[in-house]
Amino acid sequence: MGAYCLGMAMLGSYPFGTRSRAVNDLGNQFVPFHTRLWDLLHGSTTGDLLLNWNSGYGVPFLADFLTYLMNPFSWLVGLFPRDLAELPVFLVTLGCVGLGTALMTVFLGRLHPGSPWLRALLAVGYGTCAWVVSDGSADPMWMWGLVSLPLTGIAADWCLHRRRWVAGTLLVGVSWAGNFYTAAMATLAMALVLAVRLLLATDLPVRDRLRSLARAATMALTGILLAAPAITVTLKASKASRPAPEAVYRGRPPTLDFVAELLPGGRGSVPAPHLFIGMLGLLLVAAFPFVRALPVRTRVAWYVLAVCVAVSFVWKPTLLVWHGLAVPNGSPYRASFVLSALLVIIAWLALAHRPRPRELAAGAVLVALLAALCHGRSVVGPATWILVLGSGAVVLAALLALARHRARSTVRTLATATLTCAVFLGSAYAAFSVTAARDQLAWWAPKITLDDRSLAVHREIKESEDWPRSRTDPGPHEFANNDPLLLGGEGGSYYSSYVPERTARTLREMGGGWYIHGRHLRSVEDPVSRAVLAVSSFRTGPQAGPVDVGRAAAAPLLTVRPGLSVDGLDQRRSGAAARGIDVRHDPRVGGGTVFARQERLLGARVYEVPVLRPVGGGGGAGGRPRGATRWPFRGAGPCVRCRAWSTASGGCPRPAGAARPSSRPGAHRAPTSTGTRPGTTAKYGPPAIPPPGSAFGRRPRTRSRAWASPRPTGG
Repeated sequence: MGAYCLGMAMLGSYPFGTRSRAVNDLGNQFVPFHTRLWDLLHGSTTGDLLLNWNSGYGVPFLADFLTYLMNPFSWLVGLFPRDLAELPVFLVTLGCVGLGTALMTVFLGRLHPGSPWLRALLAVGYGTCAWVVSDGSADPMWMWGLVSLPLTGIAADWCLHRRRWVAGTLLVGVSWAGNFYTAAMATLAMALVLAVRLLLATDLPVRDRLRSLARAATMALTGILLAAPAITVTLKASKASRPAPEAVYRGRPPTLDFVAELLPGGRGSVPAPHLFIGMLGLLLVAAFPFVRALPVRTRVAWYVLAVCVAVSFVWKPTLLVWHGLAVPNGSPYRASFVLSALLVIIAWLALAHRPRPRELAAGAVLVALLAALCHGRSVVGPATWILVLGSGAVVLAALLALARHRARSTVRTLATATLTCAVFLGSAYAAFSVTAARDQLAWWAPKITLDDRSLAVHREIKESEDWPRSRTDPGPHEFANNDPLLLGGEGGSYYSSYVPERTARTLREMGGGWYIHGRHLRSVEDPVSRAVLAVSSFRTGPQAGPVDVGRAAAAPLLTVRPGLSVDGLDQRRSGAAARGIDVRHDPRVGGGTVFARQERLLGARVYEVPVLRPVGGGGGAGGRPRGATRWPFRGAGPCVRCRAWSTASGGCPRPAGAARPSSRPGAHRAPTSTGTRPGTTAKYGPPAIPPPGSAFGRRPRTRSRAWASPRPTGG
């Protein structure tokens, strides 16, 4: 915990400086969801654990709670003011680092007895491993996996010794309830560790080994069943939600880029598992094959396990097993902390058997060879060389002193103190350098969550809120992707893995926008949809910029229209699709244009299709009007070169290289940079004459007679 805090303080990151931590999903999801939890704990929001009225104009909330907020440290948010919600979110990460490190210290003692202080130093490498500082710190829900792995390891150790079945079952249940995604990875990893330990336990009869294995299986199954209420709710919600964008695994990284991830302090541009555990762990892992105090079969078994797990991360079939049979969006190596834990286990087994100076020197040679081979790789930067040459030399000297003068208490104390300083400062510097490199990427630019501007908007929304008579939409202006949870109000913006399919489809067909294939919804922006959804006020302006407040006349919050049945509409859509009818556009099954659907929901005709006609003369040959002086839409009309109708932008509608409509010389030529009229463009589209019911040219029948711009239906 102290090393991680020191690294963040060196970076000037919140709460030790002004640099925001709200990057990626941390700002878009976790800070808003934690403010929602604060509102629930203090009774200052609409809805409850089952229903969230703030987001998506009303969506279920229980699956979000069980996924994003079940980390026990998340409940600390209720002890702080709402304006400081980012601080307890940081404490979630920090608490998991501390608890995971402590539990790993205990688990290493179960593997082999030895100095608690030395075990703790290796456990620090686990708590501040590359996965934590690169991936886990931005997703606090994953950080529970750092705790789950040693918890399930301790439970598996009890199975090996055939005791404490009930306590072990509870540990498994707590692990899976906190975050089932990373708990599944941790359970699989500890099952492999238990299998190796049973294989190496030659002093146990085969019958006793099988009994231990059966005990572990029943313990794991019962623990998972204890967490089944949380798991089943999220699985059911996932089936009813928008599917994630299809992720494609692009193959394994180059071998040198992969093994270079073992060196601390860097973050490369090549996607690869993040693995480093610090120089102390790396030197001991490299020395492990040479430690003669360990039987050969033991060294081979643990090394084979580590290599097999490493290969399983870059082979697609086993990659799918680690990640729930789906390639993850974003980083495809979310289970990297598992391999880091295995490396820490191997390092401890080497240190616990007191490696000799020659064995340590052989490990140092391997590390030097690794650094030389990986020179020039994107992950190897100045910070890596500082840690390898500086921290590595200090760690090696301290280990050699322990090996040569273990009987002398003074030397042992000085060597241990030196190791402590090297591990502490090395871990802090690695956390600093990796986070600084990550934050240079555009994708990791921080979001605005709780600053003076957003807090002012939150106060204004609380003062003007008119719920339940109408909705106060904090969008379409956006600070983060879940502004309604962050700022209050009842808006359309909603970013979650559990966006209901029906909600996303309904808002899309009303003209609302979305991103990420519907997993991030946007507030509606046209007056008719706002009236249908009872939005009486809304906020506009550039993203994360100044906020302008708009007012609108809202319909009642709830309006029942007997002729519009969702279930009946779905049945008609299914039947129409079976008959080959395009259900997106056929008005008989609820299709048609966005404007037609809005009118059906509103129960009134508010749009009209203007008649397109030439001004100043009748039609002539080829559709060209005689004596025409202008067209009602600028740039619209028949093309003077090809006699086809031009687009609203005035460009020729016939694509470059298309066949000429006639053999008359000059009837059509491919456009050039000088072949278009001033103010036109060479981008082609459909004819400007709108067919009946089209979106082009409609305008609302309102007092202001304001023209309605068609809304895009996707982001």
